[in-house]
Amino acid sequence: MHNLARALMDQIYAKAESVGLKKTELAAQAGIDASVVARSYRRGKISLESLQALAGVVGLTVTLSAAQSELASKLEAGSLF
Repeated sequence: MHNLARALMDQIYAKAESVGLKKTELAAQAGIDASVVARSYRRGKISLESLQALAGVVGLTVTLSAAQSELASKLEAGSLF
């Protein structure tokens, strides 16, 4: 199973790359040592504060949203019946 922390960091890294930022530059702009970010990625664990700081550098936010059941999704899409 793919690690959630890595998946989120991958999205941040992709956005950083799309705007021409290297991982080391991303970490520096977030105020985090690049070795800490690399270690967090390898371990698959990062603090929410660090994740928010990295995301903020590239204009992303970390948010939670309500999960939607398959039934509710079908109802919303009009494809239940």
